[in-house]
Amino acid sequence: MDLSSISDKQICQLLMAGDDDAFLEYVKRYGEYAGLIILRLTGKLISEKERAAAAWKALYIVQDTLANHMHPQEITDDTLRSKTAETAQKIALVIWRRKQMELR
Repeated sequence: MDLSSISDKQICQLLMAGDDDAFLEYVKRYGEYAGLIILRLTGKLISEKERAAAAWKALYIVQDTLANHMHPQEITDDTLRSKTAETAQKIALVIWRRKQMELR
């Protein structure tokens, strides 16, 4: 199934249902965002593996913030204190803002 043409909202719905293809599409999309955000902030390119890790952590941050009605920058879990996690938090902020606009 080609997921490249469906919306981010549909990807997230499939993700929550446990669809593996949706997870791969999510990592691809948000991994690209991660790479662009890091390039813009630091001027450095990161590997595909680092982008995927940041996208994966961003998903957890977004889930936590939506479930607890929080802002992504309020997440203070010690496991998120790493360079990848900081990137994930920035990506999560972008995703969170998009989700807030969808909910309006």
